Amino acid sequence: MQWPNTLPQCLEISSYGETFGAGAVRTEMDAGPAFQRPRFTAVVEPISGSITVDAAQYATLKQFWTDTGQGAVPFDWVHPVTQAAALVQFNASTPPKISARSGTLFQVAISIEVLP
Repeated sequence: MQWPNTLPQCLEISSYGETFGAGAVRTEMDAGPAFQRPRFTAVVEPISGSITVDAAQYATLKQFWTDTGQGAVPFDWVHPVTQAAALVQFNASTPPKISARSGTLFQVAISIEVLP
């Protein structure tokens, strides 16, 4: 599945946020430094941001959300920083949030995860 080409292809820079994948576990000790170790060999990289869409693009995005099983099915996209092809999925626990930007434009906040 591919991100629709009729939708904006990159997130707005003013809204972009990325978190490095958290793949370590930390155990606090009674005394001395905490013990840390890798927990996973592969982790997802959370990315958040927003796009601005018109009414037709909103309908496309809503259909794409449905087609991805409300965010459960991964899709191909271009990483916003590296510009490399990436397999991503919506963060299903944070569905897209739409707010009016003007009479004909809407801002959509999305959270995705780059899969390893």
